[in-house]
Formats: sequence, structure tokens, C-alpha cells
Amino acid sequence: MKGTPPVRRPALPPWSRAECAECADPVEIVVLDVEEADGGKRVEVGRKIDPGGTIAARMIGNQLHGYTLTNYRPVREGFIVMSLHSAVCEYAVPASEQHPLF
Repeated sequence: MKGTPPVRRPALPPWSRAECAECADPVEIVVLDVEEADGGKRVEVGRKIDPGGTIAARMIGNQLHGYTLTNYRPVREGFIVMSLHSAVCEYAVPASEQHPLF
């Protein structure tokens, strides 16, 4: 008699209803707290796995926690790679085009 297949945890949490303020696309928030260098800031990522992305994340409870990928910090086992939403948002203003108010 064969056993039942193991239950696998989903890679992404249920959509938290977070949206991009610029284009209203669905996004998820990743807390960058796995590596001390990231300082615990929160970033918006697209709701899909992207092998060419710059953020590695995993679910802890119903929230994504992760770190920024670099040459010295590759993807660890158990993490998925995602892209920053600002990198693909058609309405996001690049930092180089922002001007001070005064």
C-alpha cells in the first residue's frame, strides 16, 4: 500500500491585499531581516518566482522574510528568488529622476 504524498507548504503566502501605490498591481512585502546588513527594512516584490531576481525570501508564518542577493550572499536552501516590484513597475520613478523640493 502506497502512502500519501507529503504535504508541501506553498512558496508564497495568500495574497495580503497589498498593492503598488503607483500601478495597483498586487505585491507582497518582504522583511529583509535574515542578514544584518539589510537592517530589517521592508520592500515590495512581485507575486511570482523570478530566477533573475535580487531578493531571496521564505515564508515564516504568513509573512515573507529574506535578504538581498549579492555575489557573496547567494540563494540559500529553502529560499525562493523574487524581483523587486520597483524594478518592473511601469509607473515607478527611477531614483535618478527624482529632484529635491527645495
